[in-house]
Amino acid sequence: MNSIQEKRKEISSVIESHRNCQVIISNEEKQIYNIVSTSGLSWKERSDKWGKIFVGTDRLRIDLDYPVSLFTEEELKKFTQLPLKKEISNKNSYSHINPTVGDTKHDVVRIILYEDKLLQYDFTSPSFRAMLQKIINANML
Repeated sequence: MNSIQEKRKEISSVIESHRNCQVIISNEEKQIYNIVSTSGLSWKERSDKWGKIFVGTDRLRIDLDYPVSLFTEEELKKFTQLPLKKEISNKNSYSHINPTVGDTKHDVVRIILYEDKLLQYDFTSPSFRAMLQKIINANML
């Protein structure tokens, strides 16, 4: 198992440690996992999915959906300890976040981890867990 797959297992374990949260494979060939609620979502009627994990050859991408305006970009930077995509020059090799904030249906934080931060990124850090808990609290019925 490579380091990207190991980190995928780590974030999956952190997510699944929360009540009513599961990570399930949606496309084995492309290594895409859905993050779902077993109790339903507060803002989405037809689906229980509130995120995805993409295992790439050179990166791990985690998309977390949540109700509109739950976070600002600055808050997301503090929680994740990562820069915004628009703040870095080499977007294809440096870890960053690429959030959609203020959308009409829901917002998304995309966490993209490359080799520069992948191994040392701590999904159990107090700041990351606080962000995840806030998302879960806002999402779950």
